[in-house]
Amino acid sequence: MKETLLFQAITTLDKREIREFKKFLASPYFNQREDVTVLFVFLAEAKPKTILNKENAFVAMFPKEKKYDDHKVRLASSLLLQLLEKFWAMEDAKADENKNKRSAAAQYRLRKLDKHFSRVFQEARQSIDNQAIKNGDYHLQQYELHLEGYRFEVQTRKESANLQQISDSLDAAYYTLKLRQGCIALSYQAVYKSALEHSMMSEIITQIERNNLQKTPSVGMYYYAFQCLASPEKTDNFFAFNELLLTQGDFFPADEIRDLYLLGINYCIKKHNSGERDFLKFEFILYQEGLKSKYLYINNFITKFTYRNVITLALTLQEYDWAENFINEYKNELNPQEREDNFRHNLARLAYERKQYDVVLHLLQQADYEDVLMNIAAKAFLLRSLYENKAYDALDSHLEAMRTYIRRKTQLGYHQENYLNLIKYTKKLLLLPPNPTDFLQALKNEIQETKTLAEKKWLLEKVEQIMK
Repeated sequence: MKETLLFQAITTLDKREIREFKKFLASPYFNQREDVTVLFVFLAEAKPKTILNKENAFVAMFPKEKKYDDHKVRLASSLLLQLLEKFWAMEDAKADENKNKRSAAAQYRLRKLDKHFSRVFQEARQSIDNQAIKNGDYHLQQYELHLEGYRFEVQTRKESANLQQISDSLDAAYYTLKLRQGCIALSYQAVYKSALEHSMMSEIITQIERNNLQKTPSVGMYYYAFQCLASPEKTDNFFAFNELLLTQGDFFPADEIRDLYLLGINYCIKKHNSGERDFLKFEFILYQEGLKSKYLYINNFITKFTYRNVITLALTLQEYDWAENFINEYKNELNPQEREDNFRHNLARLAYERKQYDVVLHLLQQADYEDVLMNIAAKAFLLRSLYENKAYDALDSHLEAMRTYIRRKTQLGYHQENYLNLIKYTKKLLLLPPNPTDFLQALKNEIQETKTLAEKKWLLEKVEQIMK
């Protein structure tokens, strides 16, 4: 049963969800079948040695029945999965207090309980107005509530006073969400090189500019974000976007503001890669603020990629002391399963930049990371350090061991060729002929022309140093 959709869904539940779902199943309003409850307990609380198959599940559900009935197991499994989906829907509904109030207001209106409606409507309005989040969903909530107020006024034959509010909130919701989708489409197009239709976006941009709607925080944020993606050469859009990121981040929920920060960071990376080095400092500021405000966190941790990227940026800017403080300070912000490996690996990177090659060797010689790509990256890093430390005999042994490791790891894909070529050209650096001028020029040309090659920049630097 481990391969079933039901079991895979149950394994995602935490302790609190298991406890609450048991209460849900115990309610006769939702579930009146004991076999379904027993099946959940059997799957959710199975001991490590329990054999999770249909036959054992049947015995747990129907202990008095001697003959196995596959139909009963499949029916209970199907019902349990449906109930789990209803439970999740209810959990979402419980978390959305504003939606609950709007639903209550609608019921009071339909039942012609005017005083009840007015009370709940005002509570809902105040709750929405006071919430910190001011994104597109916020404007959509305002629209739906104002629309409900309008329906009440029509029903009670009152003169409508909120038609402008309905229009304004709908405009803010529409333009924010449409621009957000435009950003998603452009980002997707950049990664997958696909052609997507954007015929409406130019008209939408014109409408926003004509009505000065970019002054609405949520519209402005996505307006400038979209412009950064659509016209990256116009840096004024980035500076406006960057200002909004730093001043209005709290207006957006965690997943949304994280995506916006990453959009800004990626913009800076592309600018830097195209030769505009000044954008490194803007990238650095965005990372610092994103970490300080915890916008870049996922499930209360930063990813190993964020950890590495921040350190790479600090090393590029030669902010070595800052990088050292960051490596130590943010170590415990990594997921415990990834913490120690990433901590040691990035300490080694810092030591390498400081030309402390003995420290690098100490940190990496015994390294055996679970992540294959990190392991091979560490071996490449160790290769560079041995070369820089002039430990050529040790390097020669390391190259052979590294070659054997790479050939065993068939899951490396195209990385395998990258690193095998690194070994090939490093060996050529170690076996220079007596008069190497022509050899070095030919080697330089060969390295430049090789497309799949890890550490190409470093290899070219070493060749050029020898040629001088």
